[in-house]
Parts: sequence; C-alpha cells; structure tokens
Amino acid sequence: GGARPAITAAACAALFNAGEYDSDHLKNMLDFCQKNIWPGGNSNRYFGHWHYAHFYYAQVMYRGETKDWDKYIEDIGKQILRKQSASGAWMEGHVGPVYTTAINATILQLDKGYLPIYQK
Repeated sequence: GGARPAITAAACAALFNAGEYDSDHLKNMLDFCQKNIWPGGNSNRYFGHWHYAHFYYAQVMYRGETKDWDKYIEDIGKQILRKQSASGAWMEGHVGPVYTTAINATILQLDKGYLPIYQK
C-alpha cells in the first residue's frame, strides 16, 4: 500500500508517449504528481526513487504546457545542481553515481532535444 509517486510519474509518461493526454484517469494521476513530485510542498523531501520519479515527471512536464516546464526545470534544476559533486557526478541515491548522474543529466538537457524521443 501507500503512495507511489515514481510509478505514477512513469505511468503518466507512458500514457503521453502513447498519445493519451486527456483521460480522467491521467488527469487524476497528474494531480497526484503535482502534489507529490512537483518542486515545493511535499516534494521538497527526498522519497524512495526520487530520481526515477523526476526522470519521468520531467518528460511529462516538458511535453505539457511551456509555462509549467519553465517553472519545473528552474526549480528542479536548482535542486539537482546543488547536489552535484566537484567531479561533475551526483553521488546521492541508492543505485549509484552512474545511474544518478545519467538521470540528472538527462533531466537537465531534455529541452535541448538531443535524443529523438525528446524532440517536440
């Protein structure tokens, strides 16, 4: 039981990738993500699978309204960059620095559209 922000964010991204943007179920999941993942409020704390959640939620925000993406990446970008080590890697997280660095670097460059899957 309990809330699962990371899985909910991944489900939203999967639905967006499938072209589903308007279902009531998706709207409920997006509301949940905004309350539990969006920078600020409850999401200021680190929770299990924080990086995984933001990897998928960043994709959802990027594909959504531009104003939402701009606010999200400004806020989450600051949080991410604050934790970067002098070597350029991110050392926090349970999986390890390679995973965490890859996730964070992907989030920070989504709007560059380097990978075809992230191009608008």
